[in-house]
Amino acid sequence: MNFSNPNTGAFVWSRTAGDILLTGGPSPNTPVQFTVLLNGSEVVNFELTAISGMITLRFKDILEAVLPRNAMLSSGRSTRYSNTVAIRATVNEDSITTSTMVCFRGGSDELSPAYPYTTHWLTWKPQITDTWAWAKEQLSCIIGPSTSVTVSAKVYFAYHTPVTVTVATFASQSGASIGTVDCSPSVIEGLANVSNDAMVAYDVYTGNVRSHRFILKPTRLRGREFLFRNSLGVWDTVFASGDVSRETEMGLSTVTINGEEVEFANAAVERFKVQTGSLRERRMMDQWQDFFRTTERYVLLQDDTPRRIVVDSIEPEMTEHTLSSATITYHYAKAFTGRYFNDTELDDYDYTATE
Repeated sequence: MNFSNPNTGAFVWSRTAGDILLTGGPSPNTPVQFTVLLNGSEVVNFELTAISGMITLRFKDILEAVLPRNAMLSSGRSTRYSNTVAIRATVNEDSITTSTMVCFRGGSDELSPAYPYTTHWLTWKPQITDTWAWAKEQLSCIIGPSTSVTVSAKVYFAYHTPVTVTVATFASQSGASIGTVDCSPSVIEGLANVSNDAMVAYDVYTGNVRSHRFILKPTRLRGREFLFRNSLGVWDTVFASGDVSRETEMGLSTVTINGEEVEFANAAVERFKVQTGSLRERRMMDQWQDFFRTTERYVLLQDDTPRRIVVDSIEPEMTEHTLSSATITYHYAKAFTGRYFNDTELDDYDYTATE
């Protein structure tokens, strides 16, 4: 038996993984036992029978089934992860195993494993991005085998000279991996540690390459920040800077007893509408399209708690080469059944203050 595996290179995207063929196999009607190894441990076993002396394995589907989903990044931290996958075929006591492949969830047909990922973040957001002092920002990049990467930031202030700080360092390791760093304004400002001045912007470097810029905008109350898993398999953020409104869709169930209608259940759903704000360039539209296509979306509440959402509708359509915007309607995936406020003890009423 022999495996024909087109998935070569430093790593494999799940979305673009090619089929693996088993040839020179057993006689017809003889079952082949397959075992999928994730990070060296058996996770899936299945059986297939050869057709015309060949078995085709849909490696894309296998990866989507077995690859774990990386967790959200904790505030102020950096993280790194990598997964290896191999497939073993066994007939009676004869077995053969593919080479061990580093595999990542997600991917794009436009980005090959030879792409210079270390200097390009895994996001569709514009290279120059507006942000706000309270916003949460994180960036991820692929780190090649036997490669070390230092992520740093050059921080600009209104009056103080720019300050360069180290955000995270990823040491060299044998296989490819994905590194994620928290680039939130509060984290960068804390690392810069400049008092009595206002941070106005910061550049994020991978090695010596200045690869992304965040520009601080005045704080405002409107808008919503969303966290989602993008098509490249990592967590990303996008900010809707327009107005926010809410509406309640009543879900009443009633019964009439002795001529009187009585409510016995109310499955009301609270929906929110938010405008994306002006979408000035193609990459802004691309990132929103990425947000619309995903199945893992969260809105960040005022206390930075992510709450999972379901998007109900998007309107209107976004038009390239024109100043566009869209309105998003969503609701919480889990019913929000109660509200709680931290009340404080009141002072005596000062009636003179109203005169």
